[in-house]
Amino acid sequence: IDLKVPATAEFVFEGIVPADERVREGPFGEYTGYYGNQRTNPKYEVNLITHRNNAIFQGAREQWKPSESFYAVGKSSQAEAYIE
Repeated sequence: IDLKVPATAEFVFEGIVPADERVREGPFGEYTGYYGNQRTNPKYEVNLITHRNNAIFQGAREQWKPSESFYAVGKSSQAEAYIE
């Protein structure tokens, strides 16, 4: 199926979500420092990933200090606030 996507999209994931399939996921660590329960979610089968030139992926790993990502996220947030 040919679909139109925004020209400004950083990434486009193409795939299918079978209506009758679910998979178990978890437990995953939550931002509060506790683990969430294991649960079933719809399955998503990725067939193709496309991206624009020099695509930017924005994400954060939520962890409690003294972890590396805790300090990295904090510093990048401070820099962003300073630039504004």
